[in-house]
Amino acid sequence: MGVSVVGELNEKVSSTEIKQLILISEALQEGKISRIAEQISEKKNVKLIMIAGPSSSGKTTFSHRLSVQLAAHGLKPHPIAVDNYFVNREDTPLDENGQYNFEYVFEDINNIMKKSNVNFYTQQGILGGKDLGLTSYTNFNTPYDTATELTKVGFNTISLASYHANDRGVQGITNAINFLNENKISYSGISLNEEDRLKNSIIEKNGIKVALLGYTMGSTIATNNTYSVSIYSEEQVKKDYDSIKDQADIIMVAIDYSNNRSLEVTEQEKTIANYLANLGVDIVIGNTGYSVQPIEKINNTLVFYSLGNMLSGHSLTDNKISAIVDFKYTIKEKGGNIEKNYDDINVLLTYAYSLNGVNYKVVPFTKIQTELNDYKIYYEKYNKLLTENNKNVKLYPIGE
Repeated sequence: MGVSVVGELNEKVSSTEIKQLILISEALQEGKISRIAEQISEKKNVKLIMIAGPSSSGKTTFSHRLSVQLAAHGLKPHPIAVDNYFVNREDTPLDENGQYNFEYVFEDINNIMKKSNVNFYTQQGILGGKDLGLTSYTNFNTPYDTATELTKVGFNTISLASYHANDRGVQGITNAINFLNENKISYSGISLNEEDRLKNSIIEKNGIKVALLGYTMGSTIATNNTYSVSIYSEEQVKKDYDSIKDQADIIMVAIDYSNNRSLEVTEQEKTIANYLANLGVDIVIGNTGYSVQPIEKINNTLVFYSLGNMLSGHSLTDNKISAIVDFKYTIKEKGGNIEKNYDDINVLLTYAYSLNGVNYKVVPFTKIQTELNDYKIYYEKYNKLLTENNKNVKLYPIGE
């Protein structure tokens, strides 16, 4: 079938050949099951067939497919599943305080992620809390406990402008804002009124004020105002930039590209980055690109086109790899002018691991082993992508 490594499978998935590959695989599997059934039917004294395998490996599905083939050989099989112990998502157990425990998801990056003055991430699913119900596909919601664990890791600034920010309507946005305000977390991208759009978007550390402006290119559910979810437009960005530029020393802009599936930097991304750089924005951070994309300097603006998705249920390996970046940003006064410079850009690659769709965990490439078979190939791929044309960028080595 021309598939010996994960990379070759990814190529099939991204082309029109995937459907044919699936059909061939199904045919081969059905043939094997038929031969197994034939061997069993020849052994007249066999009364019990036991099937073993790890969780979610397909034992129950296999048993039903084998039953069909056994019936075709004149037998009367009765499949019995004895390991159906998974509960519905709404029945997921809580701890003694009635909270979800997501500590294990981020524990591998907790001790190695640098605790900088400003640690930023983008929240895709609105922090509506478990009372609004848990996520269903294309109707996202996130329990507060996720953000709580991320703040323990060190994150202290969040952009909530995303494609799914309005999935739970005004109540979801209200709940998120109340939670963030109660926990004194700086945020941007959502608001309950126009006057408060930029109210909590500045964080001050060591006398330096950093402002975050968060935007999304679109939303699954349209809003009837300009403040509930910050939708990107050049006019809106300039208005916000002019309103906040005299209050902050550094201005960051986070852009949610709203389901951008391109593995390459798009013309839209380049246009946005150049506009923001010419406007005077210091740092541009792209989100919801489906893979890690290059880092670039435009004028004196540091542009991260896409850092990938740190925690997601995507199926393709490239979509599960993300980057956590740390760097130094210095501000100096020289000759009456303010000079801003950045250096020591270090990238920590991470992998969103899961065991057959459960037990999700963010695994850094510094610790990765069996979670991703071809991790060395992917490491070299992204090392070349990020450093080939940018000597200021370094990746943390594998195993360190």
